[in-house]
Amino acid sequence: MTQDMISNGICSISYLSKIENNQIAPNTFFIKEIMSKLDIEEDFVNKNLDDQTYLQKTIQAIFYTNVDSLESIYKDVVDIEDNVTINICKLGYQTIVTNRLSGDPLMRLEAMIMNMNNLELKAYLLFSALYFIGYDDYKTALEVLMMSLSISGGNEYIYALTHEQAYYVKQRLLKKNSSLQHYDEAMRIYRKYFNNNRTMRLTLQKIYYLSDENPKLAFDHIDKVKVELLSDLNRDFYYYNKGRLSFLLERYQESAGYLSHIKEESEMHIDKLLLLYEICLIEDDYDMQE
Repeated sequence: MTQDMISNGICSISYLSKIENNQIAPNTFFIKEIMSKLDIEEDFVNKNLDDQTYLQKTIQAIFYTNVDSLESIYKDVVDIEDNVTINICKLGYQTIVTNRLSGDPLMRLEAMIMNMNNLELKAYLLFSALYFIGYDDYKTALEVLMMSLSISGGNEYIYALTHEQAYYVKQRLLKKNSSLQHYDEAMRIYRKYFNNNRTMRLTLQKIYYLSDENPKLAFDHIDKVKVELLSDLNRDFYYYNKGRLSFLLERYQESAGYLSHIKEESEMHIDKLLLLYEICLIEDDYDMQE
């Protein structure tokens, strides 16, 4: 069938061409009309549309750091087997929520890359990069992230998340000059969608990296952050940053005071203890070291 035959009565030939080349994400109406013209069974079309919806919801939940939503999606799809789209959703959940850093799902999906659309491929590459970051393999992670950014299509959510991770990785690899473009792109989209949680996390992360170069300037920046607007995790990161900056400025008692805001159940608890231990070593506080 020619493009003219398929698009007739549905959309323009150029629009159909963009769909075929992954240059546009068509809405459900166009997909169903085109599939009907191609005599594709409606149940098959609906199933694939549902799969794509799960992937989009997974990406959105990660974008807004909505763990409850990710848990709910995973419960819906956990028993679905041999499905590329659903397996990418599972990989996202395992990487973000359970932190199960197993290479098996990555390898199984890698063999299916040619069957992925651009959104699926970009999501797979992002989750793969997070896997490599989990093992401190920042060089491989950066290669994967750059590959993702070279692919057109996807959506702004995945685009921002990929730029955010590229910023972190380049900072770790001391590619600081080229990292700022990733920071700016991620921040632009987070602000566009009023994503305060990720905006503040990225701001605090930038201050953290600045602290190694200029702790006094970093302290001036963090003093402008409104702590009452932060989520629990970002608030802990804020106090850890302040404690670390005070430590670098040799204000050890002040540092311990900031760190005391971080509770034992926090993800920052181990970082807090390590910094307190450094303070104890400097002050010869043997009881506190124990």
